[in-house]
Amino acid sequence: MSAAKDGVKRRTWSLEERQGIVAEALAPGASVADGCAAARKNANLIFKWLRRSRGNWLDRPRAPAKETAAAQTFVPVEVWS
Repeated sequence: MSAAKDGVKRRTWSLEERQGIVAEALAPGASVADGCAAARKNANLIFKWLRRSRGNWLDRPRAPAKETAAAQTFVPVEVWS
């Protein structure tokens, strides 16, 4: 479990757990709804994992690291009135 910004603990799943649940959802004759009920997961979460499985399990894109003050540059600006 990991703590979110608001201090509430949130469940995390290992890659193996996610892959197993996705494999069950993709099995012939299976439905995401049935898999959700069995795994006690939200359908939106399973669909997100299905999308990620198609992209080789790349997690969501992260924002680039914030620049430090030394890395910032200033550009001269000319104001016309």
